[in-house]
Parts: sequence; structure tokens; C-alpha cells
Amino acid sequence: MQTLRSLLLLIHRFLSGQTKRKIIAIALMGIALLGLLDYWSGSEITVSLFYLIPIFVATWYCGLGTGYILTGVSIITWVVSNALAGEKYTYEVIRYWNAFVRLAFFSLNVFLLDTLKNTLNDEQLLARTDPLTGAYNRRAFYSLAEMEILRSRRYSHPFTIAYLDLDDFKTVNDRFGHQAGDTVLREFTRIVQANTRETDLLARLGGDEFSILLPETDEAGAKKVIRKLQMKLSEKGDLESTWPTVSMGVVTFMSSPESVDEMLQVADRAMYKAKSLGKKQAFFVLADTEKHLENRGRNNPYPL
Repeated sequence: MQTLRSLLLLIHRFLSGQTKRKIIAIALMGIALLGLLDYWSGSEITVSLFYLIPIFVATWYCGLGTGYILTGVSIITWVVSNALAGEKYTYEVIRYWNAFVRLAFFSLNVFLLDTLKNTLNDEQLLARTDPLTGAYNRRAFYSLAEMEILRSRRYSHPFTIAYLDLDDFKTVNDRFGHQAGDTVLREFTRIVQANTRETDLLARLGGDEFSILLPETDEAGAKKVIRKLQMKLSEKGDLESTWPTVSMGVVTFMSSPESVDEMLQVADRAMYKAKSLGKKQAFFVLADTEKHLENRGRNNPYPL
């Protein structure tokens, strides 16, 4: 069982790295080989069930429409190969009835497989997102941040993290109720996602604290993104007097930190530095870990 699981995992990794065209080509080759096997085995032995393998592969990696198309191709291949092999029926209409039954059966399986995949994707998304705002949750952020640290370490690329805190957010809840506070958090998430890049990752770490991971972004690039975001948030505050200001600690790592916890600690201190400057601020830090190796293990490895 473990060997089979490992084999399936290897196949999945291989197919996940292929383009849709290559996957479709692989599936068509599988259908063609099954057609030849159908022809060579004669009409007494059927392998029609095995056509589901390339059909399922195409459906899983290329989508429902592709699965339906290859289902049609498989049925045509099955009919032609068996006819050439000399398959005889009392009435010719029986051949087409059998083809129709297989078409319906295969199509139903394709639909069920696509439904299963969508359900799994939805469950995976729910496990990775904050239910209130739709941003990534803390668990997902840690996973993605660890990947970025490893990538930074391997390719020596900088990256930036921004730690955001809504100033005096408790006042919003106290004065207007938690429903109003939830509306603010959802709108804040929408504004941040609309004014950052597709490659940037927004996560809600808890309460009114958020983090933005900016992959492969140096200090200049980070300032450009954050300044734009500050302007949009400020415009929202000009329109709504109840809108809270936001303090940001923005840290660019020229070389990778040891862990996500260490990265967040630095960004958290930078955020509190922004608050100490009067809130509604963005405090930028350029952290070159190579310059602070001698401080490893201390409470403040990156002096602000």
C-alpha cells in the first residue's frame, strides 16, 4: 500500500509539472494504446473500463470540458477498434446502444470526479483562509512564508514582510458594535488585496493584525507598494470618520532569516516603532541577516 501511494505521488508530481497540452497528449496516447489493445484482444475480451484512466487524468489536470471531449474520443476509439476486430451483433443498432451506455457511464464518472476535485479544493481553501475576511489565515501564512524563506536562501533574492495593525480598532467595536468592526476588517482586506500585486500574500494573523508577504521585493519595491496602499487607506479614512488608521512595520530581508517566527518578530517591532512615532505611519527596516549573525539568539537580532 505504501509503495502504491508513493508511486501515485510521483505520478501526481510529474503531471502537475506538465502543461495542459502535454497532459492531453499523454491521455490521447493512452487512449490510442487501449484502442490497439482492444483490436488485438478481439471482440471477446473488453478493456473498455481502462479508458477511464486517461479520461480521469485529463479531467483532473485539465478540467471538466477536456474530460468530456476525451470521453467522446474514447467511445469512438472503442467502437472502431472492436468493429475492426470483427465484433458482430444481431442488430447493428446494438453496437451504438452499447456505445451510448458507455458514453453515459463515462460522462457520469467524469462529472463525479470533477465534483470531488472542486469539493477538495474548496475544503483546502477553507482550511487556508480566514472565514471573516477571506485572507490567508495564520497557518497558511506560516507555510507560504517558510517556502519564501527557503527560496530566498537558495537564490539569494530579497523579500519583504509588512506587519499591519489597525490603530485603536477596539474603539470601533466599543462604539459601533462588533458587526461594524467585522465590516471594517472585510473592507480593509478588500482594499489591501485590490492595491497590492497578485504575487503579494495577505494574511490575517489575529484580531486586527495582518501581514503582507512581498516575494522577491527589495526596499525600493516595498516602499512603492506600501506608499500606494497608504494612500488608498487614507482616502478611505477621508470618506469615513469611523475608519481607523493603520500602523505598518515593513522589513526587507536581503538574506533570509532563520524562521518565520524570527521574521514576524522583527516586523512586529517595526510596527510598534511606527505606532510610537504617532500611528498612521509606515516604519521601514532593511535587515541584512549577514550583518547580525553575531546577535543570533538574542532578543533583538535586528536592531531597529
